[in-house]
Formats: sequence, C-alpha cells, structure tokens
Amino acid sequence: MKSATLLVALALCSAVFVAQARPRRELQQAPWDPNAPTPVLTVLPLKSNDTIYATGVVDNRVPVVAPDGTITWLGENRVTEEDGAGNPISVSQSITANYPNKEFDNPEGWRFKTKANASMTIVSKGNVDLFNAATANGKLAPAIAKAGTNAIVNGGGFAVTDALAFGRPGLQYGATVAVADQYIVDTTQDATPTAISTQSGFVDDGILAGVARARAQAGQGETVALARNVMNTNVGGTVSDVRMNANSAKWYMAPGHAIGGAANIQRTGRLYQFTQGRTRSDLGTAQGGVLNWGVSNGVTPWAAKLVPNNIYSEIDNTVNNDAGNAAAGFLNIQKSYGGKVAIRNFPGATASTAVGNAEAGGVTIAYSEGGKAQIGDYDQENDSPENDVAATTRGRGTAEAGQINIALAPNDDAESLGDVKATANQGSAVAGAFTLTNAYGTAEQGVDVNARTSEYQAIAGNVGVSQAQERSVLANSATAKTTTGSALAYNIANAAVSEQNSATTSSDATTTTGQAAGIAVSTSVGGVHSDSQGAASATTSTGNALSLGVGVSGSAFTTRAVSTSAAASKEGQAVSASWSGAASGDATADTASSAATTTGNAASAAQGYGLGVLQGKATVASSSGTEAGSAGSLAVGVSTGVIQAQSKVASSAETKDGRAQSLAGALSAAGVNSIASATSSGASETGDVTSNAQAGAIGVFHGEAAATSSSGTGCVDCISDSVANAVATGVVADALARSAADSDKNPGNALANAIAVGLISRTSNGGSSRIAVGPGQAISGGFAVSAGKKVQDTINAAMDPKAKAASVAAQTAGQKA
Repeated sequence: MKSATLLVALALCSAVFVAQARPRRELQQAPWDPNAPTPVLTVLPLKSNDTIYATGVVDNRVPVVAPDGTITWLGENRVTEEDGAGNPISVSQSITANYPNKEFDNPEGWRFKTKANASMTIVSKGNVDLFNAATANGKLAPAIAKAGTNAIVNGGGFAVTDALAFGRPGLQYGATVAVADQYIVDTTQDATPTAISTQSGFVDDGILAGVARARAQAGQGETVALARNVMNTNVGGTVSDVRMNANSAKWYMAPGHAIGGAANIQRTGRLYQFTQGRTRSDLGTAQGGVLNWGVSNGVTPWAAKLVPNNIYSEIDNTVNNDAGNAAAGFLNIQKSYGGKVAIRNFPGATASTAVGNAEAGGVTIAYSEGGKAQIGDYDQENDSPENDVAATTRGRGTAEAGQINIALAPNDDAESLGDVKATANQGSAVAGAFTLTNAYGTAEQGVDVNARTSEYQAIAGNVGVSQAQERSVLANSATAKTTTGSALAYNIANAAVSEQNSATTSSDATTTTGQAAGIAVSTSVGGVHSDSQGAASATTSTGNALSLGVGVSGSAFTTRAVSTSAAASKEGQAVSASWSGAASGDATADTASSAATTTGNAASAAQGYGLGVLQGKATVASSSGTEAGSAGSLAVGVSTGVIQAQSKVASSAETKDGRAQSLAGALSAAGVNSIASATSSGASETGDVTSNAQAGAIGVFHGEAAATSSSGTGCVDCISDSVANAVATGVVADALARSAADSDKNPGNALANAIAVGLISRTSNGGSSRIAVGPGQAISGGFAVSAGKKVQDTINAAMDPKAKAASVAAQTAGQKA
C-alpha cells in the first residue's frame, strides 16, 4: 500500500515539473476574433503566409542514376504494371497538399497556402493506362491544384487526369484554382485487329479513352476550374469525358467569383465527346464556357461497335448565381470526312441568377462530307429539340439568350433543331437565333425562340435559311411576352433552291402595358413545289399594336403562299398588314389581316397575288374594328392563269365613334375561266362611312365579276357612300354589282355599275337607298355588249349538254341516211 502511494506521489511530482518546464497547450480561437489571446506555443515552426507545396513528376524520357549505379527514369516508382518486356502499361500518381493545422493548433497556420502539382509524361510503343491526380486542401487561404498529362502511345489507352482544389473557405486576396490538362497522341497507323494490341478490358480495337476533371471550391474570393482533354490519332476512335466544376461561396454567403472552362478536342477516326460544366457563385459573378471540337477522318472499321456515329458530341453547361451576374456559353464544332455527325447540346448553355443579369449563348457547327449532319434531334425521334440555350433571372436583372446553328451535309441530309429561352422577372428579356441548313438531300430546321418578362421589354428574333438539292423545310417560331413594357417578335425564314421547299414562320408579341409588334416573313423559292406560311400577331392592353405577316412562294409547277396578321389593343392604335405572293404553274395565295382596338384607331391591309401560268388563285380578307376611333380596311387580290384565275376579296371596317373606310379590289385574268369577287362593308354610329368594291374579270372564254358594297352610319349629317363596280370580259361575260347605303338615321348614297363585254353578256346591278331624314339617292347602271341572237343561240347550244347531245344524234342519223 505504501509503495502504491509512493508511485502516485512520484507521478504527480513529475507532472508538476513537466508543466513548469513547458507552457500549457490551448486550442486557439478563430483568427478573425480580434480578442484572441496571445499564443503561448507555436506548434509548427513555419512563418505566416508560407506555402505548402506538394509536387510529383513522372517522365520516362528523363534518365535517373540510382545510388547503386542502376539507371531508371524519373518517377518509375509510379509504375503499377508492366508488360513482359518491362515496358510500363499502367502508371498512377496522386499528389496532395494539405493545410498544416486542421484544428487551429497553430495560431498562424490558417494563413498557409497549398499548392499541388502533378506532372506526367509517358512515351510508349504500346497502349498505356494513366492516372494522374493533384489535390490541394486549404483553409482560410487559397488552394491551387494543377495536373498535367502528356502521353504518346500506340494502339489505344485509357488516361485520367484530375485536379481538385478546396479552399474552405478562401480569403478575398487569393484565388482557388484547379487545372486539369491532358494531351494524348496515338501513333497507330493500322486499324486491323492484328495490328491493335489489347491491354485493357475497356479499351480495345484502337480506342483511345480519356477523362479530364477539374473541381474548385472556395468560400470567398476567386474560384477557377479549367479542364482540357486533347486526343489525336489517325485511326480507331476516341472517347472523351471532360468535366469542370467551379463553386464559389460554397459554405456561406460571401463575395466571390466563379470561373469555369472546359475544352474537349479530338481528331480521330470516330469520336465520342461529352463535356459538362458546372459554375456557381452565391455572391459575385459566375462565368462558364465549354468548347467541343472534333474532326473525324472516317477510317474506323473497328470502332463502330462502340461509337455508332462517326461523331457524337454532347455539351451540358450550367451556370448558377444567387446574387450577381451569370454567363454561360458553348462552342461545338464538328467535322467528319466519313459518316454521320450527331450533336446534342442538352441542356447546352443555361445561365440562372436570382438577382443580376443572366446571359447564355451557343454556337454549333456540324459538317459531314459523307453522311448526315444533325444538331439537336440526333436520334430522329422528334421528342425534343435537345439543343437548348436558356437565360433566367428570377429577381431584378436582364436575361439574354442567343443561338447560332449551322448544319452542312453536301452529300446527305442536314437537320437543326433548337430552343432559345430568355426569362426575366424585373428586367428586359432578349432572345435570338440564326440557323442555316444546307444539304444535298433534305435540309430541315425547327427553332423556337421565347423571350418572357414581367417588367420592361421583351424581344424575340429568329432568322432561318434552308437550302437543299431535294427538299428544304423550315418551321420556326418567335414569341415575346411581357406584362409592363414593349414586346417585339420577328421571324424571318427562307427555303430555296430545292425541288420541294416549305417555310413556316410564326411570331407572337404580347404585353399588357406597352407597345407590341409582331413580324413574320416566310419565303420559299425554287424547284418543283414551294409553300410558305407566315403568321404574325401583336396584342396589348395599353399601347399600340403592330403586326405584319408575309408569305412569298415561287416554283416551276405548284406553289402556295399563306400569310396572316392580327393586331389587337384596348387602349391604343392597332395596325395590321398581311401580304402573300405566289408565282408558278399553279399558284395559290391566301392572306388575312385584322386590326382591333377599343380606344384608338384601327387599320388593316391585306394583299394577295396568285400569279399562275396555268391557273392562279388569290383569297384575301381584311377587317378593322374599334369602339372609339377611326377604322380603315384595305383588301386587294390579283390572280392570273391560262386556264383559270380566281380572286376572292373581302374587306370590312367598323367603328362606334369615328370614321370608317373600306376598300376591296379583285382582279383576275385567264384564258378560259376568270372569276373576280369583291365585297366591302363599312359601318359607323357617329362618323362618315365610305365603302368601295371593285371587281374585274378578264377572260378569253368566260369572265365573271361580282362587286358588293354596303355602308351605314348613325349620324344624320355625316357622309355614307357606297360604290360597287364590276367589269367582266369574255366569250361569255357576267357582271354583278350591288351597292347599298342605308341606315335608320341616314339614307346615304349608293352607286352600282356592272359592265359585261362578250359574245354573250349578262349584267345584274342594283343600288338601294332610303329617303328618310335627309336626301338620299340610289344609282344603278348596266352596260352589256353581245353578239346577235343567232350567235348567242349557237354558243348556248354548244354549252348546253342536252343540246349538244341532240346535235350529235342528228348528225349521226344524217350520216346513216
């Protein structure tokens, strides 16, 4: 018992002596605390602002003499596997730099920077698997990690390069950077099964695979992540995966900028590319860009089972921000000398921020010399465009999105689909796209552009051109919508050169308070058949509305042009115009325009021209209406054809308080059958009204013209005039003119005139007015020029089937007799 007590006393005495000889060790407070106690002990003999380095170098080109005299090469200890001849077939290194004091035992340790550098250079006569990684961990100080890999191989291989930098959290004065750079060259010249060695289970048949990843995260300050993978081989194929992630203000809300970049560059037989970008900042700016570039020479007989297309390229780039600007972009350029090029930008470029400006853009170019060039719908399932660019601002700030697509296939089909969206809440929204498709077979495109915001202006623009030897197709749209501000949407499309051409455009501009303008222009020219459709609309509650729709078509045999336009406003002017023109052997032009408003003037105009060699047809309609203001409407239709021409035109203008003017004109010219019909009407409760209908039918064999006009006003001392003129020529000519100017309070003036000139001419006309309060008159006239009765009977008999049958029977009976 006494011995045990003695041992305890000795232990206590030893502890006292040790405590007196060494200061007490304490856990220090956070360095940002201004009242932190004076440090008692420095655990690590390092000075403030020092840098912790970690470096690894592998290079089999550099000889190293060991102490025992043997010759090795730099970094040979990183070899994990060799072949039978002693050549490295698997090399791996991982370099890590850590901040020195994880628990703040060192009062100044938090200020140490960390830098990790991993370098690898390998030259081999066979295929090699490589893994190269650099990791830097910093705390309250910048962290930098760089990994670089360069290799020359023969027969394929698999390479991975990683760079990870973590500054938890990093200070404002420094930057956290991660860079992964990889460059691989395959010297294989023969792509036969016997010439390609197989060392790895994943890589065979001359496939060169590579992965490059860069990831940087910090709590404050600059955060940069850059990743690049370049692979070059003459035969076989490449599979490349590149990813970057830059995340600033990861752990708490703090000012910091995030910058991310990724490049995926391949030159080979067949190639597969996937590139992903993730850039984020909580408070600052966020910018992320991605580059995909590939060239395929088409010499790839053994890579087809892994890469079915000569080129497949995919981009997924997203940039997010909570408070600050966000910008995302990509560039995807692919060229193939052999087969198909398939590009999928999904989601492409997406920029989003809560408060700040958002910008997103993308450029895609696909060229295939011996196959198809497809952008978007690479699998031809028509499920989604899969070529997206989107910019979104959830709070205050502008949103801008743009896209350029070029698909070229001189010996096959080309297709380009796309979707562009700019969405803002308290700022302007601007979206635009330009698309070009050129092919030998079918050139097709379909791109939708949308700009939407709650406040300020919304602008959406879309321009497309499609050219092909056989068939050109366009179906594009533009939509601009806002609640408070102006809205502008325009869409221009052209399909040309092909045997069959089709162009369809639509634009829609909508706002509640502000100006609205919608423009749609569609042209289709060339080949055997062409059709174009342009539809435009503009709608606003408080402001002016302007709409313009144009359709133009031309071809050798058949063509059709359709255009529609509509402008609507509640408090403001409404102006709408629609124009369509078609020219070919068989031409059809259809157009319609309407303008409507509650308070303000309304004006509408529509013109259609169906100019056919054999036959032409024009159908035109225009209308305008308002409750407080003037209304004007104009409709004109012209058609030509050797066999038949038909023009049908209608115009109407109506207002409750103001003037109303309407004019309809129809003209047709044909060798066999010519028909022209014009209808016009005007009405007002408190203002002058004029209505005019003109119809002219010029036919060699038959001409038929009909003009109908009506006007009415509720004003006693206002003007109410109605005029209808119809002129027809031909062997058989029919002219009809009707005019009416009548109302309960104002009888008005009506004039109807019908003129028919032919061997058989018929006229029908009528004018009506009612004398009530004031003077009113109705004047109608008819003028017909015909041949003698004998000639008329002969022509009538020739046109009557029964008479013609009886004549044939009589001639037959006479011949038998």
